[in-house]
Parts: sequence; structure tokens; C-alpha cells
Amino acid sequence: MSSSEYSWQAVLWYALLVNATVVGTRFAWLMGQEYIPVIGGASEHPDGDWKHALVASWSGLRGAVSLAAALAIPMTVASGAHLEHRNLIIFLTFSVILVTLVGGGLTLPYVVRRLQIPDGSAEEEADLRRGILGMSAAALGRIEQLEQDGRLSPGDALRLRRRHEHRRDHVEGHDDAERGVKDAELEVIAAERTALIDLRERGEIDNTILRRLQRALDTSQERLNYISDPSEESNPSDDH
Repeated sequence: MSSSEYSWQAVLWYALLVNATVVGTRFAWLMGQEYIPVIGGASEHPDGDWKHALVASWSGLRGAVSLAAALAIPMTVASGAHLEHRNLIIFLTFSVILVTLVGGGLTLPYVVRRLQIPDGSAEEEADLRRGILGMSAAALGRIEQLEQDGRLSPGDALRLRRRHEHRRDHVEGHDDAERGVKDAELEVIAAERTALIDLRERGEIDNTILRRLQRALDTSQERLNYISDPSEESNPSDDH
């Protein structure tokens, strides 16, 4: 694009129009998804949420494929004449990438703060707690039924019942004693990990058995973290 073809004022005006069209069209489409069921809305957000549409439209990454297509435009036509507006098309495509990818990425945190959009972690934690409580209630009911049917001995039923009551009680509320028990159990798991590594280094077990038992310890640790605090991420050891 030579300076003789377009003035810089015209180029900036074209870039403004193109970017406004791209962002506006995306926002209009996502607004339709929020409020017009025939387009595909009313699924994730059945009540409609213009804030969600605004953030989704502004956070979209657009332009990379379009730039590749623009660069693929031939420089000349079949007759050998120079293809007009090719450089302008490439520049405008690049401007879309600059505005939506770089500009959108840098300003997105500010937009989210201004709109006061919650991160959803509290709702997710509440859902997880409800799920764990529902599972525990179903498990305890089934254990009682199996004991009544004679398929579980009273001793086995008691052990299973205590396990699921322990998980339920951790979710319903915490106290210092429960936290102490959890910390103690985690220390026991850490000791078991150390013992496994020592056994492997002495050649008493192979890598297959090591990894199998480590997976069992990972599962136990994850269970402890979830029943104590569903929002807490487990951090299994990376020992190998």
C-alpha cells in the first residue's frame, strides 16, 4: 500500500469502520444467542445476560485465519496488472487482529471489573457441596438397605457408614478436630509415599507397582481435599 494510493486519514477511517463492524456483528450475534431461542440461546443462560454477551464478544480471538487468507491474495491478476487494494486488505485485516486480540486481551480485565461479573467459584463450590451431600445420603441409604437384606454384616455396614458419614460431616461443617484429623491423614499419606520410594530404590518393587500404588494414594489425597474443602485443589506428589 503506497502512500499515493490512500491518505492516512482514509486508512484509519477504513480501519475504524471494519473493526466496528467486526466487534458489533459479534456482539449482536452473541446477544441473539442470549435472548433469542431460535438462534441457540436460552441454554447456558436461560434468562439472558447482556454482560455475558459483552464479555464473550470482546474476549473472542479473531483475525489469524483472515490474515492468512489476505496474504494468499495474488499480487497481480491474470493479465499481469497489479491487483488493487491488496495492501489495504492486508492492513485492515492486521488492524482487526491488533484491536481484538491485543486490545481486547489488555482491556478485558478492566471490562470484567467494571461490569462486576462474579467469578462463579462460590456457585461452583455450593454445587459441589450439594453433590457430595446427595451422594452421601444415597450411599448411607443403600448401606442401610443392604444391611437389612443381609448382604452386609453389621460390622462391614458400620465401617462403610462411618466412611460416608465422615465425608458428609466434613462438607456440612468444619471444626478444629476435623481439620486435625485431615492433616494427620495427609501426613500418613506422605509417609506412605516416602516408603514406596524407598522400596523402589531398594529394588523390592518395580515401577509398575510403584505407579499403581501412587495412583491409589493420589485418589485418597484428592478425596481428603474435596471432602474437607471442595474449592481446594489437590496437589499430589510428583515423586516417581
